Amino acid sequence: MANLSAAEGSGAPAGVAAAMQGDAVVLLGEVHDNATGHALRARWLAGALAAGWRPALVFEQFEAARDGVLAAARAACARDAGCLIERTGREGWDWPLYRPLLQLALDYDLPIVGAGIGRGEMGALRQGGYPALFDTATLARYRPDAAPADLLAGQRRAIEAGHCNKLPARAVDAMLPMQLSRDIMMADALLRHARSGAVLIAGNGHVRQDLGVPRWWRGKVEPRVVGFVEAGHADVPFDVTVTVPAAPREDPCAAFATLPGKG
Repeated sequence: MANLSAAEGSGAPAGVAAAMQGDAVVLLGEVHDNATGHALRARWLAGALAAGWRPALVFEQFEAARDGVLAAARAACARDAGCLIERTGREGWDWPLYRPLLQLALDYDLPIVGAGIGRGEMGALRQGGYPALFDTATLARYRPDAAPADLLAGQRRAIEAGHCNKLPARAVDAMLPMQLSRDIMMADALLRHARSGAVLIAGNGHVRQDLGVPRWWRGKVEPRVVGFVEAGHADVPFDVTVTVPAAPREDPCAAFATLPGKG
C-alpha cells in the first residue's frame, strides 16, 4: 500500500499510472464533498486518457435503471457536460464536482455507466429481498444471501460509524442489505464493461478493499483501488491512499444529537 498527501498527488503515482491502461479496472474513491480529491482524481484520469486509455466510467451517482435516460440525454447534449447533468443528475450530489469527469467522458467518447440504485429499487429490496432487485444469474454469481460473516460484521460497524453510532439495531439491520446491494450493482457494472478497462467513481466506503466492491469482484484482473481521504481517516485499506485537506462542513453528527441512541 502507498500513502500520499495531496501535495504529492498532483500527478498519478507510478503504480496507478501504470495500471491505467488496457483492460485495467481502477476504483477511484471519494469524500463526496471534498473538492481537492475530486480535482486530483480528474487530473489523474485526464493524464491516462491523453496517453491513450479508453475505459468505461462507472458512476455510483447515476442509477443503473436509468441508463436509457442517460443515453438519450447524452445524444441530445453532445459534448456539453452541463446539459447532461441538468437532464440526468439526481438530487443529493454536488454535481459541479463531477462535471470535469463527465466532460472527459464526453470529450473522449467514453461509455458512461450508471451503477446506483434508486428509491424504487430500494423499496423493492425492502419488500422482496435480493430477488426483487437482481435476476437469477446475478444472484448465483454473487450470492448476497450467503455473504461471509466478517463482511456482514464489518459493514454493520461501518454503517453504525457512518451514522455517529446513533442508529437503533433495527435500522442497521434494514440498511445492511442495501449497502451490500449497492456494492454488488457496482461490481457487476464493472464486470460487464471491463473488456477495454473500467473506472469506478464512488464513495470511499464502496471501494474499500475489506468491505466494498473488491469483496464482490468476479473478474480476472484484480482492481486497483485508490482512496482519497481526509486527515485522520486514513486507516481504511486501499492500494493507494491520498490524504487531502478536510473540506469545510458542519458537524455531520449534529443531526443525531437529539436521538436517544441505539436500541
